[in-house]
Amino acid sequence: MTDVVPKTNRIDPLGEPATGTRAAIFEAAYDEFAEKGRSGASMRAIARRAGCTQSLVHHHFGSKDDLWEAASRDIAKLWFDLSSDFLDDPEPDAAAVREILQTLWSFWQANPRALRMGTWLLLEGALDEQRETHERGHARILSAFHRAQRTGAVRSDIPVDVMVLAVYSAVTQACLATMKGSSFQIGFESSTDEIIDGLFRLLRPQEQQVEQQST
Repeated sequence: MTDVVPKTNRIDPLGEPATGTRAAIFEAAYDEFAEKGRSGASMRAIARRAGCTQSLVHHHFGSKDDLWEAASRDIAKLWFDLSSDFLDDPEPDAAAVREILQTLWSFWQANPRALRMGTWLLLEGALDEQRETHERGHARILSAFHRAQRTGAVRSDIPVDVMVLAVYSAVTQACLATMKGSSFQIGFESSTDEIIDGLFRLLRPQEQQVEQQST
């Protein structure tokens, strides 16, 4: 499986790798946004986390919304880099579907700040630029699952948008509930592989589900 990109490989608002002071500010912003969301975060707190002045944060990155959008783009880039094999596959098979479920799980587990920021995004709503990025990315995901339906890799009796919503919600909720340090942490009797396999079987055509259950 593709390795998750380390948190130090960040892209700043100009699309360049963030290094030195800029990297420290960007990492501090990531922590602040993950903890408090866009509305609750402040440039003063970001500067304090980064160990610099607030004016220096503004100098490097502009406004709080600029930083929020940059961090959101970073999350999107990390995810789409990892999932590009599936999203660009003209004929995704069952193994590719199983792999994308595992990739999503591993991505959230390895990037808890991204998971928290994604949750804040749902609660607070997206800025205009984020909304456009989200819509383009969502369209890519839907298109990939439509192709998986045509190859018979996933069931065709459920609309693709419902399928994607169910899978994304289930994996996200399970990661939140099992993440170390989560205030919502609960126990699961099933292992990670069993959770992924269970979700995978739910996506498979019904005749394939019967075959898998009988083996």
